[in-house]
Formats: sequence, structure tokens, C-alpha cells
Amino acid sequence: MRCLIQFSSMLIILANGAQTAEIYWTEPPDEVLFAPFPYRSMELVTLQDPEFDFSDYRVLHVQGDIEPGDQHRLEALLREELPDPNVSWFNTVLVSFNSGGGDFFTGLAMSDIIQGMAVGTYVGADSQCLSSCAIAFLGGSEIPLRNFPPVARRYIHTEGILGFHAPFSSLRNTIQISDGTVLTPQVVNFMATQFYGQAQGAINELARRMAAWDVSPDFVFSMLTRKEIENDERSLDDRFIIVDSYIEAEQISATPLAPYHEPLTEIGLMDAYAACSFVWHFNSPGFVTVSGLAMETAAYVNDALVAEGELSIDENHVRSYGAIPVSGMSEPVVAVEQHGTYSYRRLVPASGPDSFYIEGLAQGRGPTQCNVYRAPDGNWMVRTFNEDVHFDATQSPVPGTSPGDNRYEILDFNRGYPISTYTRLGADGSWRSLDETGLFAMYGGPTDGYPDVSGPSFGCAGDLDPAAEIICAYPTLAREDGIMGKLYGPAREIGGDVVRNGQRHWVSVRNRACRPAAINHDDPFSRARLAECLFYFTRMRVSELQEILN
Repeated sequence: MRCLIQFSSMLIILANGAQTAEIYWTEPPDEVLFAPFPYRSMELVTLQDPEFDFSDYRVLHVQGDIEPGDQHRLEALLREELPDPNVSWFNTVLVSFNSGGGDFFTGLAMSDIIQGMAVGTYVGADSQCLSSCAIAFLGGSEIPLRNFPPVARRYIHTEGILGFHAPFSSLRNTIQISDGTVLTPQVVNFMATQFYGQAQGAINELARRMAAWDVSPDFVFSMLTRKEIENDERSLDDRFIIVDSYIEAEQISATPLAPYHEPLTEIGLMDAYAACSFVWHFNSPGFVTVSGLAMETAAYVNDALVAEGELSIDENHVRSYGAIPVSGMSEPVVAVEQHGTYSYRRLVPASGPDSFYIEGLAQGRGPTQCNVYRAPDGNWMVRTFNEDVHFDATQSPVPGTSPGDNRYEILDFNRGYPISTYTRLGADGSWRSLDETGLFAMYGGPTDGYPDVSGPSFGCAGDLDPAAEIICAYPTLAREDGIMGKLYGPAREIGGDVVRNGQRHWVSVRNRACRPAAINHDDPFSRARLAECLFYFTRMRVSELQEILN
């Protein structure tokens, strides 16, 4: 008989008579799915969202806990279906999962079998694949050409859950001792040595496979920080690294699939900023810092671009770019400036009220511009430009390709990239949820020092304008608005009409950037993003009023 032993703040669960997984052939997904993010194929990038129709696939489903011996049944069933590898490596077989995990080393063995047979893996809608199941998922692969190494073929439905945690927190047969064993120092030392050895062995197994899996070391290191505890009632996000963003999917070479992908017909400043961060990450991962997300830049860029070509980056920094034509353009263009013998290329944003401009700085590559604009067909697009990345890329394309095939051009150089429900999340935004806690975390909550303020500066009864409706719906935002109202009166006494006119200007800028009258209030995510935008501008105005009073 086995017992439960606590050691080093972790519980090693010794399973007895665990149920093995059900493994059986099943019907393929009956819906056409879409890749909502740029889709890489043979190192090139597809701009248009490819469709994924698995109706002709054979799907082997793994259901339930993964236990020793399951890998052998999986292998036997796959061998019955797969073509003779001496004739063809190509197949249309997927292994789908719905499992909370189980034995770590069995998950590893399943992964090796799946990769060795070059079949894909899939986590469908309303399914979850956690712990050792996620390890098995990483085996999904295909052979693109004979004598070529396998490449990843892993799919995650955006309504499914794929979660990773430290392997040693899910080992089931780590240490076995009989009931009644006296825990002498020698026994405890033996247990510690055995535990450490198996934990280290599990980590070594992961490290050995990272290159073959094409998984980022950063992701593996993050995964190792997630540990389980006895009767763990924490949320999945606390227990696991949940793959629910573009960056995380990219780190494990997985392709997110969505049931729909419709271009957006209305967005606000926060959507624009996230779209810029997405294409910046794609072109220069980890290198771009924002230098121009300011009220004047983001909301009034086309008013700041005057006939002389001056562009206000922020209130303390004005750059002169010469006489750049800006009026009448419905889409951004790359303009060339001549400064003596030096030529400089930059992105000139589209004109009109439906245009956002944000500037960043790419380390070692100089200024990076981004324009989010409404195209003539009514859809929103994002386009960036960095002379070092895009211009030089056209002269020196990826080896073996022509300039027209270069990854940067395909994404956003010669044309804009469409903004959808998913790409407006940015590179690291979760496609699962956006609650108020996460929404305001970056700003630290309402301004401190005003304990007597609990609501907005106005009453929430009766008919409200679109901005007021959102302010009343989010308590954190409502309190920040109340703080602004409390500061406005004393500031008005000091500044008079200057403060009054500044408040009116602030409202105009806020509404133009956040677009509360145009945003779809029935869409929870759009409402949350609108609230975030309103909070951003309210916090800015609170700071301005505090400066007047100080």
C-alpha cells in the first residue's frame, strides 16, 4: 500500500489504480477554422488568413488521465492508420486531446511517438490539455519534404485550454515506501536524493527535447516556475502557463485557430496601440519601446502634421521633417527626406479623423513609426515602417527568396495588415478574457490619497452619454473620474478660463481617441478596451490638475 508524503513544500502523489486514458478514432472537427494571426509556412508568412478544414482528416482522440501504458496503445492505433513511411511521410492524421494530465514520462513517450510518426496535434473547442498532456501535445509535427527534419504541426482552438507546469509537480510514482516506515534521517535523506534525482531527470528530458520541439527556452523556464499543491483550488492561470496569446503560441510553435475572423469596423486608441505592438513584435521581437503614445500624438496626429511638415512627438520634443505632403491621403505612404547628402525614409500617416499614429524606438535600429487607419473599404489596418528593417530588407531579402517574398514586406511593408478581434490584442494579450483587474493593473488602480471619493463626478441615473455609461459601469474608472471632478473645482479657481478651456479640449481629445459613441458597447471586450482608454485619459487629466494645484 502507498502513502502520501510532503517534501520541500510539494506533495508527491502516489497513485494507485489510476484510470488509463481512452484512446479511439473519432470524427474530425466539423467547422472551418481560421488562423487569426500571421501564419508561417516554410519560413514564409501568409498575409491572408488561411482556412483550416479538417473534414478529411483522421483524428485519434486521447480522453482522460494519461498513465503508463497509454503510449503503447497510442502507437499501435497510429500504426494501423499511417501510410508506409518508406513510401510516403505525408498524412492527414491528428491526435486530439482532452486530458487533465497524468504521468509525466508517459506524456514524454507519447510526444516522442507522435513526433516520430510526424502527425499533428490538436486541442479543440471546449477541451483542455494540461500538464503531461501538454507535453504530449508538443510532439505534433510533419515532414515537409523527404530527408528534411520535422516541423511543428500543432493547433489550438481559441476556445480550448492548453496549460503547462513544472514536470516534477505531476510525477505520480516518485517515491514508494510501505506504511509504518519510520522516517529516520537515513530514510529522509534517501527520499530527498530520489526526489531530487527524478525531478532533475524530468527537467533534463525537457531540455533535451527543446530544439526538436522548436520550443523557446524562455517558455520552458517560465513553465518550471508553476508548481502544484495538495487539493489545489487556485485558478488555472495560477497553476499553469496557459497558452492564450500570440507570443506564447509562437514560443511553442503552435498555430491558434479561431471559429471566425472578421475585420473590425471600429476601434479606439488602445486597440490601435495593441495592433502596433503586435506588428512591432513580429518585426523586431523584444526590441521596440514606445516613445509617442501621448494625447497629441495618438489622437491629434493629423492636426499636428501641418503644411510645413512638423510632427509633434510629445510636448517636450518637436522634430522637423521638412515639407512632407499629408493632406488628402487615405492610406499612409513612405516619404523620403533629403538632408544635405543624407536621405531618411519615414512613414507618413493617413489623413483624417480615422487615423492613429504611434512612434516607437527599436534598439539599434532607430525610429519606428506605426499608423493605424481606416482603409477605403471601411476596415481598419495597421502599417509600420523602420528604415533599418524594411528598406534594408528590400535590398537584402531572406536568402533564397526574392524581395517580394520577404517576411517583412508580406506582413506590413507595402500594404497594411488587417486588424481583427485577435490582432488587436497585441502580441501578448489573452484571447480568453479581459477583466477589470487586468485592465487597470498597468496604471496601479485609482489615484491614491482620496479615500472620500467612491464614485464618478456625476450621477449615474437617467440617460447617459456613451462615455458616462462606461464610466458608471466600471467602479475603478468611476472613482478616477470622481477624483478628477474633485480636483477640477479648486484648479478652476486658480487657473480660471485656462483650466475650463483645457477641460473642454481634454474631453474633445479623449472622445476622438477613445471613440465612445462609435465603439460597440454590446461586445464585452470592446467595452473593456473603451474603459481602459477612458481611464488612461482620465489619469492623464488628474495628473495635469494635480500639477496646477501644486
